[in-house]
Amino acid sequence: VQLVFTLRSTPAESFKTLKGHKINIPNPLIKISKDLDVCLLVKDKAEVKKVLEEKSVESVQKVISLKQLRTQYHTFQAKRDLLATYDVFLADDRIVCMLPKTLGQIFYKGPKKPVPVRLFH
Repeated sequence: VQLVFTLRSTPAESFKTLKGHKINIPNPLIKISKDLDVCLLVKDKAEVKKVLEEKSVESVQKVISLKQLRTQYHTFQAKRDLLATYDVFLADDRIVCMLPKTLGQIFYKGPKKPVPVRLFH
């Protein structure tokens, strides 16, 4: 689910980033359950895997680094296979701006757009 707001005037900091603005909502947009396959797209795989183990996060089945995306999933067919394999894609907010060029149109036309998450403060 994507929600778009239109403002009369744009905030000054909105021109600096393509990430969007965080809005706190009382209920989650996606209910992560054990039957959902979740893929996490990150900048540094080793750093994130360590954090996921410390926090005992079990809902993420696969962690893919940006470098892996660019090397292993550079063909159109590989991107389609990746899209078909997982139900939900989460992306580190540090690399969200780089993903449209890396993933291509196939990810952004359908309902499985990567959801930005802040992993580090």
